[in-house]
Amino acid sequence: MLVLHAADIERGGWVLDPFVLLPLLLAAGLYLRGFARLHGARGNRGAGLRAASFAAGILAILGALATPLEGEAERSLSMHMTQHLLLASVATPLLLA
Repeated sequence: MLVLHAADIERGGWVLDPFVLLPLLLAAGLYLRGFARLHGARGNRGAGLRAASFAAGILAILGALATPLEGEAERSLSMHMTQHLLLASVATPLLLA
């Protein structure tokens, strides 16, 4: 498997790139902070579903950019396009929902 950056750590095909992981962790942390502020005191029926949708979007991005799919995408056009589909057709709607 090819290493993308000098700072990458490769474990069993998973690429733990800090340029991918840190922004995802930051986004998830900021979302959780805002969620706790807005919905901590009062209940909102749709809030849990929206939070689950956001978490699924973050996981879809992680699946596209940190799994062995990332390494295969460098060698195969079909895997590269699978990444595009995950990011554009799965992750984006989930994050926006």
